Amino acid sequence: MSFLNRVAYQNKKYRSKIRVRKTGKRRLDMKKNDFLEVKDSKIHRFGCFAKRRIKKGTVVGEYIGKIIPESESYLDEDDTEELTYIFDLENGKVIDATNHEFPLKYANHSCNPNCEAFQQEDQVFVEALKDIEPGEEITYDYQLISDDDVECRCGSKDCRKVMNRK
Repeated sequence: MSFLNRVAYQNKKYRSKIRVRKTGKRRLDMKKNDFLEVKDSKIHRFGCFAKRRIKKGTVVGEYIGKIIPESESYLDEDDTEELTYIFDLENGKVIDATNHEFPLKYANHSCNPNCEAFQQEDQVFVEALKDIEPGEEITYDYQLISDDDVECRCGSKDCRKVMNRK
C-alpha cells in the first residue's frame, strides 16, 4: 500500500511515497507537546526540534489537520499562500494542516533523516529511526514524486541535492 506526502510550493504539487502499517510503538504524550518545539532551521525557514531525548522506535507525533477530499486540496491560481502542508491518504482524501498549528508540521526533509512518516487508517504518524538528542531537528525523507527536481537544502554528507525519490 502507498501513502503520499505532498507539499505545494508556489502552486506546484509534489508527492512522496510513505509506508502504511499498524503500530504498537510507544507514543509520547502528543497533547502536552513538551517534547517538540518550533525554531529557526538551517534547512528551511522553521523546523521541528526535540526538547528532550527521544528513543529510537518512539512515535514522536501525529500529523494533524482537516481531512478533506483530495480534489479540494489544489491551490487556485489566485492563492497567495507560498506553502501548504498536505499529506495524501490512500482513500482519495488528504490531511490539510495549512490552518493547524503543531510542531511536527514544520518537520523538514533530510536525505539522512532521523524519523519516518507512516499512515495508520486516516492518521499519519512520525516515528524516530534512531535516538534523537535534545536540540536536534526532527527530519524525514520526503521522497517527492515530481517531473521537476526539487532542490534539497538538508546539508547532510549524504545529500542527494534533490528531495525527489531515490
